[in-house]
Amino acid sequence: MAFRIFFIAWHVCVCLSFVWIIILPFRGWHWLYRFYLGGILWGLRVFTGITHEWRGLQHIPPAPFILASKHQSAFETFALPWLIPSLVFVVKQELLNIPVWGWFLGRTGAIGLDRGTKASALKKLLRQADARAKEQRPFCIFPQGTRTEPGAQRPYKPGVAALYAHLGWPVVPLALNSGLAWPGRGWPLPHHRGQHIVLEFLPVIPAGLDRETMMQQLEHAIETKTKALEDDQDNSPSRRA
Repeated sequence: MAFRIFFIAWHVCVCLSFVWIIILPFRGWHWLYRFYLGGILWGLRVFTGITHEWRGLQHIPPAPFILASKHQSAFETFALPWLIPSLVFVVKQELLNIPVWGWFLGRTGAIGLDRGTKASALKKLLRQADARAKEQRPFCIFPQGTRTEPGAQRPYKPGVAALYAHLGWPVVPLALNSGLAWPGRGWPLPHHRGQHIVLEFLPVIPAGLDRETMMQQLEHAIETKTKALEDDQDNSPSRRA
């Protein structure tokens, strides 16, 4: 409850205090974005005892790339742009329509993905991607399209394959276990206190592969490592107690 109160208060204060900064270019205000995200991560650690660590940072290439991340909770939506402020997120269009917060998200360059027909949604995605690609900023997409509970299975959607083929960029898979500490539909609860989140970047999938091969490698890499992270957390001393 304490973290929820802090989160809402922090969100409202930052959005209302700095709404004027929306008019500035991205490079002029991304420091505020990182400040806001850092405050959330700080509050999570202070009020819930939930900590996190990054692994595999050596797998992040210097050139533009597509980050294909497992999505289990809200945590990674705050942690990833804190680590890589230049990320361009592919998000549900509804998020960009939220007053004030959606405006801030839009100023980061986020791409809204409609839930219309697959063909029209993908065409719009690629049109927006072309504009963002000129900025040479990395993209972040959740291949399964939505939050997936630990242990649950969801199909990998074609959006990541479309971006991969269209942009000709390598893909960096990201596995994580955030859903064990922060539920996908809700807030951290008392029994989540003291949990440890691991986010692990995996070896790069090079550009130029056919779609089927890339998707097979991507799903295998993310799902295998995610299961290992979940099993490791489940068998940790704090979980066994």
